[in-house]
Amino acid sequence: MAKRILCLFLLLALTLSVSLVAAEGMAYREYPISATIMLEGCGNVQYEQTLDLKSGDYFRVELFAAGGTGYQWTLENENPELIKLVYQNSGPVDAAKNIAGGKARTVFIFQATSSTNTPEVLHFALKRPWEKAEKPAQTMELSVTAR
Repeated sequence: MAKRILCLFLLLALTLSVSLVAAEGMAYREYPISATIMLEGCGNVQYEQTLDLKSGDYFRVELFAAGGTGYQWTLENENPELIKLVYQNSGPVDAAKNIAGGKARTVFIFQATSSTNTPEVLHFALKRPWEKAEKPAQTMELSVTAR
């Protein structure tokens, strides 16, 4: 009887731990995404995109970089007026391979907070966080209009 209770307890603990691991990294999938912008390039890029968003719509920006270099994509806007940052996460593109280096992805999820014909320009920079005075290795500007 004690063995059955112990086995049942272990099975329950294993089930709970597997479900917690499977839910890790799923937070951004909870938002109803209206559009996705992906940039995988090099050099400075001015990427102008007009999205047909309504107030309250969510959109995702995915930016790629070389992993293991210390460089990270950051949003340079301190307080965007028309768009709110609701989620940000960085990590390897293929975590299953568990390889040092490789490609890394930074995901930003924004919500359009008000409608206007004036575009909001989001400024992104690829840089090392500890090198404050250095120029970014890459920059990107994204112009977004919510209607």
